[in-house]
Amino acid sequence: MGSNSSKQSFINEQKLIDEANRKFNLRVKAYSYPHHGPYYTYIEWCRAQYELDCIPEYLRQGRNFNPKNHDHY
Repeated sequence: MGSNSSKQSFINEQKLIDEANRKFNLRVKAYSYPHHGPYYTYIEWCRAQYELDCIPEYLRQGRNFNPKNHDHY
């Protein structure tokens, strides 16, 4: 059954995941050793960015979070 807000929340979550997958794939395809360094290190960074991209923006907070610098590649 579920409420309308839970359905909307699921839809929003799915949109975030879809967008995170799109960005992840673009980042992996854009890999260049001279620009990004070792492949393994870059893929680890891409995975971390994917996890961050799956979190709604309003939940990203804390004194160390700077939205201007979180996507520097």
